[in-house]
Amino acid sequence: MLFLSGIEKVISKDVKWVFFADDVVMWYSGTDLQKLEDNLNSTLEDLWKFAEKHKLIFNSTKSTVGFFTTNRKLYGYQSDIVMNHQPLTVGKHPKYLGFVLDPEITCNKHIDHIVLKGRKATLTLKVHFRMCLGC
Repeated sequence: MLFLSGIEKVISKDVKWVFFADDVVMWYSGTDLQKLEDNLNSTLEDLWKFAEKHKLIFNSTKSTVGFFTTNRKLYGYQSDIVMNHQPLTVGKHPKYLGFVLDPEITCNKHIDHIVLKGRKATLTLKVHFRMCLGC
């Protein structure tokens, strides 16, 4: 975090953010989609300048954009968020610290992800158990 000291001064006051180790999450909420995109793009541009000044690199290929809404008409919305003049990948179900986020804000995708992981683990245990019975 020492490298990022002072970064809070370049993040727009309207943009919320949180850091965990080397992960940064920013969000902005409102009803004016163009204003949302403009504010986030401006903040990302300021962050990029901060990083260059401090000889840091934000990896735009590892960065994703998620769009969350309760308005079903906007579920397919494709935002135009860029970092260092490169469009960021829009993730329908981005992950943050192992939690799968979904645009409907229901947690269903995360639950599905946990169930799938449990099924894979159970299958692995069954295979190992059968192999041990054959020993």
